[in-house]
Amino acid sequence: MAQRQAKRVKTEDAVVDEEDYTQLRRHYLERVVTSNAELAMGQRLRRQIRPPRIEQEGPGWRELRKRIKTLEKAQAHQEIYRLLRQLRDWELRPPGLGGKMPEALSSNAGTTDEVAELIDIVETTIV
Repeated sequence: MAQRQAKRVKTEDAVVDEEDYTQLRRHYLERVVTSNAELAMGQRLRRQIRPPRIEQEGPGWRELRKRIKTLEKAQAHQEIYRLLRQLRDWELRPPGLGGKMPEALSSNAGTTDEVAELIDIVETTIV
């Protein structure tokens, strides 16, 4: 029985597994289609189409979508693959179970120009 090996593409210094990259892109960046989903009482729903998983709302998701779009324009598939792998690892082992939060979704993922809090440390004297 011949074993099928995944096609690997060497780009610059890292190796990108084409099959894994394709599956990750399908999982996060394409619409989620479910058909014949069964409800609790045995009823079956027809085909449902939901937005891509990356279209979630919450801290970091908007920046992640923008980052992936700019990387796609630059043809930086290696970096997109790295970000998608971080998301998959985070889904499989969330921070509550000791997993690492993806850098794109962490609280400091935005630009460094953002101001989180402004504290006035100047003492004012009233005469």
